[in-house]
Amino acid sequence: MKYLISCVLLSLLFLNPVIADDYTGSRFGGGYSQSNIYIDALNMSSDDGVGFKLEYGYDLNLLVSFNFSYEANDEKFNSIDGEGQTLKLGGDLGYAISMQKAYLKPYVTLGYLLYTEERVDNNPSDPTKDPHSIFNDNTFYYGVGLRFQYIDFYTDLSFDMFNINDSNYDYSFKQTAVTIGIKF
Repeated sequence: MKYLISCVLLSLLFLNPVIADDYTGSRFGGGYSQSNIYIDALNMSSDDGVGFKLEYGYDLNLLVSFNFSYEANDEKFNSIDGEGQTLKLGGDLGYAISMQKAYLKPYVTLGYLLYTEERVDNNPSDPTKDPHSIFNDNTFYYGVGLRFQYIDFYTDLSFDMFNINDSNYDYSFKQTAVTIGIKF
């Protein structure tokens, strides 16, 4: 079964000359990002902040695309201010449906990310403890999305999920982003 999946994925990559068209190429965009967090041990969910997203992508063909993105979100939870940053490298698999000068591509995505969060407790329970903390983790992410392209412009709606943990808790993140950009 692994052999069959490997053959299918490799053939998708080599089909590029056969199905290349005006959809193939680079894209760059920016937009809005929102993160939600669920803390497993506390059975609690929270808005983890809003911010911006920058992304670069390359559409290899109508099926396969590669993506690199940066998201920064600011949050405030009780007396804690936080700033989260996510760096993602991944790909998506779907089919871009042609509609004259436009394309619509529903897709699934998979990739690897680096996540950093800096927190400041403005009202610490222990005044002798440093109120600043930095948290880093890296993990795989997965998600779904929908990209619409019209001539040289595109908009992308993505919904990604990943799990991370620090020394205290396991967290489940959901990041939603809307990006607008250009194709070149």
